[in-house]
Amino acid sequence: MTVDTDFGLSITGVAGPAYSERKPVGLVYIGISRRDGDTEVYELHLKGNRDMIRLRSAKNVLYQLWKQLKQSENRSNK
Repeated sequence: MTVDTDFGLSITGVAGPAYSERKPVGLVYIGISRRDGDTEVYELHLKGNRDMIRLRSAKNVLYQLWKQLKQSENRSNK
C-alpha cells in the first residue's frame, strides 16, 4: 500500500513493565521522516509506568511533528 503523505512518524522502545534484551524500561526512540527525505531520530529516557511511558512517547512524537510543521510554515511565509 502506498500513501501520499508529507510526514511519517514512528515510535519504538521499552514501555515495561520489565526490561527487554538488556534495554531499560523507558528507553524509547521516535522518528520523523519528511517527504523530502530528511529523517530525524530522537532517543528518549522516560519515567513512569507502562501507560505513562506510552502516553509520553505519543505526546513527544506529536510535539516534534508540530515543531516541523511550524518550521515549514515559517519558511513558506518568508
